[in-house]
Amino acid sequence: MLPPLLVEGILLAQIALLVLLHKALCQIQGQLAAKLETTVAATTMPNPTAPHVVAARIVDGGAPTTSARLRSGTIEGVQPPIVRTNLEEAPAIAHKLPPAASRPTVATLLPEVVKPGWSAAEECLPFCDEEMEIVRKLYQWLGGERVHQTPRDLLACFVRGYAYRADWAEASCAFLDRALTWRAQCGADQMCMQEPPPRRSLFESLVRSAPIGFDKEGHPLILERFGAVEPAKLLSSFDEASFLRHQTYSREASRLYAAANSARRRKRLYKSVAVVDMRGLSMSHVNRQMLKLMQNMYALFGWHYPESIHKFYVINAPWIFRTLWAGVKVWMHPITVRKFDILGSDYMDDFAKAGVQLTGGVIPEQLSGWWEQVRELQQAHDLSQLNHCGGFIPEADECELARLATALT
Repeated sequence: MLPPLLVEGILLAQIALLVLLHKALCQIQGQLAAKLETTVAATTMPNPTAPHVVAARIVDGGAPTTSARLRSGTIEGVQPPIVRTNLEEAPAIAHKLPPAASRPTVATLLPEVVKPGWSAAEECLPFCDEEMEIVRKLYQWLGGERVHQTPRDLLACFVRGYAYRADWAEASCAFLDRALTWRAQCGADQMCMQEPPPRRSLFESLVRSAPIGFDKEGHPLILERFGAVEPAKLLSSFDEASFLRHQTYSREASRLYAAANSARRRKRLYKSVAVVDMRGLSMSHVNRQMLKLMQNMYALFGWHYPESIHKFYVINAPWIFRTLWAGVKVWMHPITVRKFDILGSDYMDDFAKAGVQLTGGVIPEQLSGWWEQVRELQQAHDLSQLNHCGGFIPEADECELARLATALT
């Protein structure tokens, strides 16, 4: 029998190799996707709702890292919900939008380059003059009504999430346009106001996630027990479409939880802290099916929820994982890398130094899950209003957004 440390080293070396090979493949796929989209755009009439191929980004990063085919705004294979909000109303909305040819698209964006000297905006502050100018351009390009109906937290994410790019305004517009199409297709805005996807209890028993505390700035801590997932049972119980729908429900629930936290503190906070527990990690977590599932999920959320993660803590990470991290991170977007802390089993000391406060003082063995969190939010809030406002909005932003809505709708 191989020594445990050797087995662990082999496992994590394989994970690192898969990441490196995946990165190279995705670069090729991204180039082919961009070329295909440009060719299609040059030979067909512009249609913002037509099927198209796009490159997807790593969660909360900025560089394309995997590709996924999106059909009418949804990842291939994902079934639309029964209630397809705004989809049937598309013709009524379309006439209010500026001509498609005048709007930036993913295919027309410049190559991604981080601007020298760029630093992220302070999350809680109102939009500065430059950021508000980006908002004005979004209203002009996408139509006042469409932007005004965008959840305010997501508007901030898309405005600030691409500020590092030379084509800041164009990138914010192209990616927000695509995200709004996806949200209308899958009914994301109403997802937590309806019954959860079928077999939600089973899903939450397999994919364990819930809020567990707050950091010193007030961001919610969201625990993801990736190492505790039973891959064989998950893959046999849920196909890719239903898995992604459940994960979208969880993602929207965490958005509303963060918005309620922001409103309670009367402080703009649209980001969360992700705590990923690796305890229980095995080879079954990195088989081909699981990797494909995770890649599609990260593609979906990376593009449609940018700049929504404040910090990543990876806890119970084996020692060899931290060694391999030094090699793996060179392939990741530098903005994303700066947000990661790789910790072992002694993470409580690091949490204390960082000002992280766990509800009850410890991470609970049993998690409440997002379905229970949604029920609690429904009792305390008007979820429709909470979804739109996205938490606390600085007065200066609220006044200017109202003025723009009046002037441009």
